[in-house]
Amino acid sequence: MSTTLRNSFFILALLGCLFFTPQLPTLAVNNQETINLDFSEGFTPYEKNGKWGFMNNQGKIVIKPQYDYVENFSNGQAAVETNKKWGTINKKGKVIIKPQYENLVTLDEKGLLAFKKASKWGFMNSQGKVIVKPQYDSFQGFVEGLAAVEKHEKWGYINKQGKEVIKPQYDSVEFFSNGLASVQMNGKYGFINKQGKVVIKIQYGYAKSFVEDLAYVVMGDSNGLINTKGKMVFTFPYENNFDFFSEGMTTIEKNGKWGFINKTGKEVIKPIYDEAFNFYEGLALVNLNGKYGMINKLGKIIISPQYDNYFYYNEGRAAVQKNGRWGFINKQGKVVINPQFGQADNFVEGLAAVEKNGKWGFINKQGKVIVKPQYDSVRNFTGGLAAVNRNGKWGFINRQGKVIIQIKYRGNLPWVG
Repeated sequence: MSTTLRNSFFILALLGCLFFTPQLPTLAVNNQETINLDFSEGFTPYEKNGKWGFMNNQGKIVIKPQYDYVENFSNGQAAVETNKKWGTINKKGKVIIKPQYENLVTLDEKGLLAFKKASKWGFMNSQGKVIVKPQYDSFQGFVEGLAAVEKHEKWGYINKQGKEVIKPQYDSVEFFSNGLASVQMNGKYGFINKQGKVVIKIQYGYAKSFVEDLAYVVMGDSNGLINTKGKMVFTFPYENNFDFFSEGMTTIEKNGKWGFINKTGKEVIKPIYDEAFNFYEGLALVNLNGKYGMINKLGKIIISPQYDNYFYYNEGRAAVQKNGRWGFINKQGKVVINPQFGQADNFVEGLAAVEKNGKWGFINKQGKVIVKPQYDSVRNFTGGLAAVNRNGKWGFINRQGKVIIQIKYRGNLPWVG
């Protein structure tokens, strides 16, 4: 379990998953059954003898195994593969889109799909009506209503109606943010608006997307942050590569020590720490002399650096390690569950996975053992169920620890608790 999550964690949380590549299936073994270790919309993929179907959250096989592979349900439909062709079915197993495509990607909550045919990408709705004929070599997901598309090694943008609002002409592009997108042409970067007008001159050696109204740019030997008008707000003369602003602040490194600047470039927390991580819910994780603690935006130490390892807060609690044992603290830094576990994960749905003597179970926020440590590995609860492993086999338990789905299956996803 690693707690040293770099600041890129936050940008992923901000953007979500923009592009999905289907997982490769686990190789089937005759007479063995496999399940995914997570449920989506009450269903999980189920495999027997090399064919895939779906099981519901009560352990009942509701769509018999008949496909070469399947994906989780999203927006009431699931992608299924037969003879290397992809289509979709609904929760009753009815075919909605006949398997005929080389690939399918769900793009938004309304069921917009990207499909690949004859090595080209197009777009369709959830019922299979083609909105954009297959013509693009690649694409990115929709952000702020537009998706980047590539044709003949040039990039442009389409809207959700399939209209090519900005014709492919750029060597590379980024997603839209603050109504602007970074684009590259002939080795230089600038910014365009959603009508395709260049609003910040294409002149930079590099330009990141806007986050919190500022974008990082490089010009020659200098670099800094510009605003949405293209005005340089301040230069960035620090040792670390600029990441992005989170809650109005970002980390800096000077002479090997870390601190923070605000959006005007002012050093608001002096570089005194051995490590520093971006702010999240008003607090930032810092490391001093090999120990982790938390500070607020004024630089005040809220939790003194004393822990060997530290998870970010979730549901008002953070897992911390001290002297080789894990416990939990609240946002005021008070120890609410004494360090006593060999390993621990953060709270999810009111319960946290903990390990003692090589076995995993679950506790509540008062530290009471709800599920006795007895499993070789577990996954966090989602939708009231948690995947548990015993002797290499997986099943699911409910929040009371009752086995809902027998512990007899191979798992299709590795545990990442």
